[in-house]
Amino acid sequence: MRAFSRDRRGLSEIVGSLMLVLIVVAAATTLAVFVAGYQKQAQAEQAVVQERDLESIKILQVAPTLSSGGSNYSLLNFSVASLDINPSTITEISINNNPLKNYSAYRLNLTSGEDFWATIAAGGSLSLNPREVLNVLVNFSVGANYSFYTPSFVLPSTDYIQIQVFTTFANDFSRVFIPPTALAFISTQESWNGTAYVPFLVLDGSSSFEPSAGNATLVAWTWTVVPGPVTLTGERAIAPFPANTLVPQNITLTVTSSDGLLATDLIHYP
Repeated sequence: MRAFSRDRRGLSEIVGSLMLVLIVVAAATTLAVFVAGYQKQAQAEQAVVQERDLESIKILQVAPTLSSGGSNYSLLNFSVASLDINPSTITEISINNNPLKNYSAYRLNLTSGEDFWATIAAGGSLSLNPREVLNVLVNFSVGANYSFYTPSFVLPSTDYIQIQVFTTFANDFSRVFIPPTALAFISTQESWNGTAYVPFLVLDGSSSFEPSAGNATLVAWTWTVVPGPVTLTGERAIAPFPANTLVPQNITLTVTSSDGLLATDLIHYP
């Protein structure tokens, strides 16, 4: 016993071994905690990426309103739908690359079945529930309710409409609505006027087309004849006056697409 107490080399080796084991265990524990934290963070980041990739918002349709002059749009109503099973948050909407300063949106109250409005101001966000459709109203009229940061921005009725929706996941959902093309042609057709056969003007808009590659169709053809004015509808129409009239006529064809966009063509006769 005295010899052992005099020689502590064996004890030092044991203590050293124990200390080494403790260091290794501590290092392994620290590494395990670090790896677990890294894996948790990686899983969270992967979940966010997956949720971002699965997020799906679709711009369904537009319904523009012409200004009093008819050359620009004064209002624009469009629908935004969520195709995702998770909620989304819209952080910004832009029209033709012009961010909205404020806009109005309304959603259907599933309890009462009624629509209710919510005005979204600058910097505000708009929540979009799963499988929900929201209607958004944009005001082009300069004034207190003007929707854009730049009061000089106008949207001609002959221009395309590009709507972009941005979300908190940095997703950018976009759709471009292209106006149709109106093509009006005039021919004559003899018809009985009660006393004799006389030539009447035949207005033909059948060559008008919608260039959106199947995304929209033409739904209305409206003819306006001035002086008068006389308004006729239909892809083809017969003017209610003889073709040999000596009074010059301005004949305007307005076609409307299923997207709600308009196009016109003007013919001077004779």
